Amino acid sequence: MNFFMPYLYRLIYRKNGPLIFVSHLDLNSIFRRTILRAKIPVELTEGFNPRLKVSFGPALPLGIAGWQEIMEISLAEPLAEELLVDRINKAAPSGLRIVRAEGLLQQKISLNKLLKCASYLVYFAFEIPIGVNSIKNCQSRLEAAIMRLLREKEIIITTDTKKRMAELNLRPFLHKINILSRRDDRLIVRLIINLLQGRSINPYLIMNKIMESNGDSVTIEKVIREKFILNTL
Repeated sequence: MNFFMPYLYRLIYRKNGPLIFVSHLDLNSIFRRTILRAKIPVELTEGFNPRLKVSFGPALPLGIAGWQEIMEISLAEPLAEELLVDRINKAAPSGLRIVRAEGLLQQKISLNKLLKCASYLVYFAFEIPIGVNSIKNCQSRLEAAIMRLLREKEIIITTDTKKRMAELNLRPFLHKINILSRRDDRLIVRLIINLLQGRSINPYLIMNKIMESNGDSVTIEKVIREKFILNTL
């Protein structure tokens, strides 16, 4: 009988800097190489081609930083959370940093079922040289567009799939939009997107719908995925 029990850890990490332009697949490879360089005793899958037992949360769209991304890793032996964080961070490339680690009881709940929503911060910039009043008018139009979008029962867009054009309803993914801050030529918004059976959408799809009423006067300066919201199980 095999009495071997792997040790499961949840890692919260930050992805920023040059890595925001690295794809999810390439990031997975970077993480696996980093874990091996750090000499972390990772559990391996069985079979002829054993792999590291790690699982990642939803992909982060290109060009977007992540403050509290999530992954899970199974170890062959216990390791103090602080030591696990320190060893990985010392081996990690610029732009990738473990924020914290948490030891977990063995569970059968996948990350896709655990994660309920993703919370984004969106920084809008207004590029109008006319004056303060014009900027305030643009801010007001943008805020009105947000309120209109939240009242919609359907938000249909056309997407280009690999095989054909298809319609996508964004409304089930849109959980909440809050205006956090109004500055001279900036507007900061929190956008919360539902994760439906592990599926998500690019936040730019929602933001582009909001920006339609402002034309060229408003741009998205940056977008950050600040955290995930977990299901209560």
